Amino acid sequence: MRWLPPVLIVAAATVLALVVARGEDRPRAAPSPSPTPTAATETSFLTYQDEQAGFSIDYPADWQRLRSSEQQVRLLATPNGRDLMLVRAVPLGVAVSSEEELAAARQVTDDLVTDNPDVELLTDPVQLEHAGLPGWFYFYRFRDQASGRPGVHSHFFLFRDDTMFVMVFQALPEERFEELAPVFDRIAESFQVTGQRG
Repeated sequence: MRWLPPVLIVAAATVLALVVARGEDRPRAAPSPSPTPTAATETSFLTYQDEQAGFSIDYPADWQRLRSSEQQVRLLATPNGRDLMLVRAVPLGVAVSSEEELAAARQVTDDLVTDNPDVELLTDPVQLEHAGLPGWFYFYRFRDQASGRPGVHSHFFLFRDDTMFVMVFQALPEERFEELAPVFDRIAESFQVTGQRG
């Protein structure tokens, strides 16, 4: 099954709203107002171009770019220190391009997502193709160690040759995800791979 990322993120926001509404043994959250379709288009965006890793992506101009101590993290940006997006470029040493290789890669992505015992998958992983790259999409709840509050991640793993691009969109607390989904959509849609890599 191949879905476009905006469909995935909007669908994930719907799933999260249903989960929160059910309660899941937690106090019921007040419903968030539905985001307007123009929420993302009213925001100005900057383009980040990474010639070494071989990709470009847009992010909101009013978000702060942060430094990461991890060399694989190529872009990390946040509007408030809690909600964030990041892009990671991970050299694999082996190419992932065929359906069989993509199926085998899912074991790796499953392990990466569920390595944290506090992670709760909110949907099954979805196979996708985005920016011409095959990959997997995950949507899950996690518990923030600093605050103890639950947050959510929409998490993309995309494969080009022997490189895995990882895009993570975080909402903390989780109720913020519905509001942020249009902006996350816009960022995800803008991701493109470039022909030259260092």
